[in-house]
Amino acid sequence: MQGLPTHEQFKSQLNKAFTVKFDDEKPPEELTLTEVTDLKEIGGGFSAYSMVFSTPMKEYYLNQGQWTLENSELNEISLFIVPGGPSSDLFYYNVSISFKAEN
Repeated sequence: MQGLPTHEQFKSQLNKAFTVKFDDEKPPEELTLTEVTDLKEIGGGFSAYSMVFSTPMKEYYLNQGQWTLENSELNEISLFIVPGGPSSDLFYYNVSISFKAEN
């Protein structure tokens, strides 16, 4: 697995599919990257942004935790995913990224 993609690399994948293996008895979950917020300075030399992924409503969902997602352009990425909940016919997941900004 490679390092985390940049903010711009994630933005380039808006509305694209990512897959995550839920468990051995179910097919991979397909998530769509639906939002990437603007990059913000949060103090102490750190920057942050967040992302929202969505998937159609199902009988099962990912638990909060570290998951490995795959994307055709970004390959494998390990992200800490937090369930955001349902809205109409979609279920949402949130990811927050913060990092020490380079000078």
